[in-house]
Amino acid sequence: MANSTDNLYAVIAEDYGQLMNHFDYEAWAARFEAVTKISHGASILDVACGTGTLTALLAMRGYTVSGMDISENMLTAAKQAYPQIIWQQQSIENFSVDTQLDAIVCCLDGLNHLPDIETLRCALCCIKNALKPGGIFFFDMLTPDHYSSLENKLFSSKGKSMRLKWTCHINEDICRYDFIIKHKRTKTKLSQQQLIIRDIDTELTRAGFSVVSSEHENGRRYIGCVV
Repeated sequence: MANSTDNLYAVIAEDYGQLMNHFDYEAWAARFEAVTKISHGASILDVACGTGTLTALLAMRGYTVSGMDISENMLTAAKQAYPQIIWQQQSIENFSVDTQLDAIVCCLDGLNHLPDIETLRCALCCIKNALKPGGIFFFDMLTPDHYSSLENKLFSSKGKSMRLKWTCHINEDICRYDFIIKHKRTKTKLSQQQLIIRDIDTELTRAGFSVVSSEHENGRRYIGCVV
């Protein structure tokens, strides 16, 4: 599963920014600030940071931010766009930091990209251990109802040099995306699985977090929690 996800983002990394230009990162950052009221200069790690759009935005807002992702291609794009930021290649379910942080963020349903509940638990444990006492974890995830609304529908998106089409198929707690990616004169078929997280509150409590905020909007749940 980890390989299929990495393969997908290896293919689409160069166009990822354009493929996601519909997403409002400014609104996400504003929501994070409104919920956490974290002070400028605070240390933040953006896990599953992708090509670093949110990471750079938070840095511009006055925080001390670094980015982490498992995909080498996505990080290459991030380093080229934002060379002033520290980037590191680690997996969200098996990472460590030298110094504990004030906050960790995870944007665009990064936790849903994990293959199963056990891996989710490992990720939450790593995140908790990387935070200072009283540290904040703020993230979003796609809701089970949102996944149900996607089933068997055809979607498409166009970047600078590629076009994607995909369908979604649900089997219990797994949503499988089947992609057709057209890039120049080549066509690639890839599948990616996402985890439908049905009880994140229980998992957060199990990991040692206390939820302090929870909001739903357009099939996405935004959660703030503290250690």
